[in-house]
Amino acid sequence: MTAIAIEREQRLKRHYPLAAVLLVSIGIMMLVWVGMELMRPVVPVYEYHLETNGVLGDFKELGASEKAQSVSVSRFQLKMPDNTQPLAVAYVAYPDAESPVLLQWNNLLAEPVLYETGNLAALLEMVPVLEKQAEGDVPVLGWWDTMRILSIVCQCQPLTIPHQATPLIVPLPWLAKQDQVEKKEQAFWQVGSAKEGNVFSRYAAALAMESDAGLNRLREMSGEKSLLLILNITDAYKLGTLMPDQIGIGFKDFPGTGDMHGMIQRVKDWLQEEGYKHYAVLRPSEELVRVYFLTEESDGDRLVSRLLPFNKQGPKGMEGVKLVAQQSGYWVYEIAPLNKS
Repeated sequence: MTAIAIEREQRLKRHYPLAAVLLVSIGIMMLVWVGMELMRPVVPVYEYHLETNGVLGDFKELGASEKAQSVSVSRFQLKMPDNTQPLAVAYVAYPDAESPVLLQWNNLLAEPVLYETGNLAALLEMVPVLEKQAEGDVPVLGWWDTMRILSIVCQCQPLTIPHQATPLIVPLPWLAKQDQVEKKEQAFWQVGSAKEGNVFSRYAAALAMESDAGLNRLREMSGEKSLLLILNITDAYKLGTLMPDQIGIGFKDFPGTGDMHGMIQRVKDWLQEEGYKHYAVLRPSEELVRVYFLTEESDGDRLVSRLLPFNKQGPKGMEGVKLVAQQSGYWVYEIAPLNKS
């Protein structure tokens, strides 16, 4: 070995302890950093801020009937940290010994956040119809939020469906924290995760099927009994969010004006330009007209499309399907059982 090689080897040996100390120091620093990150409190994506408590009759904006006015209700604002402007307002009922019930969810942004519900006042107007038609043991079936409301305000037989926390309409900036959002919703509404095969999942699957197959699925669920079906136009949008591979749906808002004829023409012109043939119109307020449209023409034969006004043919030709009532975005149908259709 040359003198140069021996000198290099001795120099490297002198550096080994320094390298080892450096690596240990880096390891300790990494452990400290990880520990600090684990101890750092998780900043919530949003919070439910209690605004006020009362009974349903105190909230005149909800249009409660006298029969339902004594239900305990809280109004919450959905807010992001360090932002004073709410994203949505939630009216929540607290029946005795039951988990909270979502009565109405008012989105305050252009795009829905978490939930989308029908108008409570309009639903309460349908209660007398349901009570009359559902005399005896005729079951009532609809979207899970509708069923939960009817369970506390209607003397009828709504099928029992717990709060599903699904579909959660998660804004794009929150997608990276979707697990956190889901856990927060389950905790707030005191429910577990939705299970496949329950009443609601079977109902939603039936709505997304082609009309005849979906109708048969509903009849299988009701057995030998007739079935009252209540739907809201927003149910179609929620179905598309829940099952985007089965049915495609979107919406567009138009500012409301006093010129209704001109508004209708603008809506039709836009739909024609975009090539959407199946659509339904809802007017959430005097200032807004919302048009829901199916993105695929073939989806016009889905059960939900035939029972809601997306398809001009409607339920025509569907045996054993009778329209009982229609008002303010809600449709009620009586579905005859298989042996009576």
